[in-house]
Amino acid sequence: MHESRVPLSPICSMWHHDQLGGNETDHVALLAIKDKITKDPMQVTRSLNKSLHLCQWKGVSCSRHQRVTILNLNSQGMVGFISPSIGNLSFLRILDLSNNSFQGAVTPDQSSVQVATGLIPPSIYNLSYLTTSFMRSNQVQGSLPRSVGVTLHNIKVLSLSANQLNGIIPVSISNVSNLEILELSINNFFGGVPSLASLKKLSWLGASGNNLGKGQANELSFITSLINCSQLRKLNLDGNNFGGQYLVP
Repeated sequence: MHESRVPLSPICSMWHHDQLGGNETDHVALLAIKDKITKDPMQVTRSLNKSLHLCQWKGVSCSRHQRVTILNLNSQGMVGFISPSIGNLSFLRILDLSNNSFQGAVTPDQSSVQVATGLIPPSIYNLSYLTTSFMRSNQVQGSLPRSVGVTLHNIKVLSLSANQLNGIIPVSISNVSNLEILELSINNFFGGVPSLASLKKLSWLGASGNNLGKGQANELSFITSLINCSQLRKLNLDGNNFGGQYLVP
């Protein structure tokens, strides 16, 4: 006599899935993000536990397939580091870490000692579904990768103002055809501003309070590339070192 096995019904499978807290990859990633937060005065992360479904955690929204699509920790007074595990939230579309005191990533060095780099974790740039990233008013450092406009090709809003970022504004940013808001003000970016002629949906460009320009002639010539940006409503370039003049017709 052979024992027959009855497959789990859809209801049982759903119950089992819920008990695991949704997608396990997202679950583990969120717990890793929680572990890098050293101060949480609003006690947001209290809801991030194994007894509650991850889609019910505060600041988390999910798709109908139970994958995390929104992580919103805006203005929670948090202190800590941005876990590289955030890059494992592969369906993330909106990330808002604004107005906290995140200091970038903590990564292991060659001796496996945890080292505070202060940099935006490179894994964030692998979030190909990301359309909105607010990280303004934190303490992240370092530069934007040259390929940022290739890897974040769906980004519409990139807001990184009031941090400690430096380096050049990558030329690849001009590849992000859906970009609407680019806010890089109050950092330490230097060099020039690349042509933005292909960003026809751009409505907001902020780059004030940086070290852009060297006081040389024609450094504002990139503004002519904005003629194609018919949606542009705000342009802020104050507090830089641009030389030359540009007369608006």
